[in-house]
Amino acid sequence: MKAKNLILFEENVLGGNQAWLMEIRPSYVWQDNKQTDKLDGYNLKIVCFGNRYEHVTVKASEKPSISNEDIETSDDNIVISFMDFTVSTYYSNKEKCEMVSCKAKSVVLVTTK
Repeated sequence: MKAKNLILFEENVLGGNQAWLMEIRPSYVWQDNKQTDKLDGYNLKIVCFGNRYEHVTVKASEKPSISNEDIETSDDNIVISFMDFTVSTYYSNKEKCEMVSCKAKSVVLVTTK
């Protein structure tokens, strides 16, 4: 079976339905192999504490209600979940292997303790 034919779910990636939010970066449209200044979402670096603490980037189309400053100054991990989470696979020529691409409509802040 080819990896692109696999059906993956949020639970397969996160090991549940929550993760720790580590960083938020803007995501821009690329055109003709060049980054434009047109914003097309936000890349969220997360830690999947339910999946052996794997690190994954999730692209969210809506801006999160929390900032990097909030993340950095928090005494505890920022726990989040996602709305409309999807996973797909692709082959990375750079890494020479199959990779996963994760997207979500929005981020839901579960707790900041």
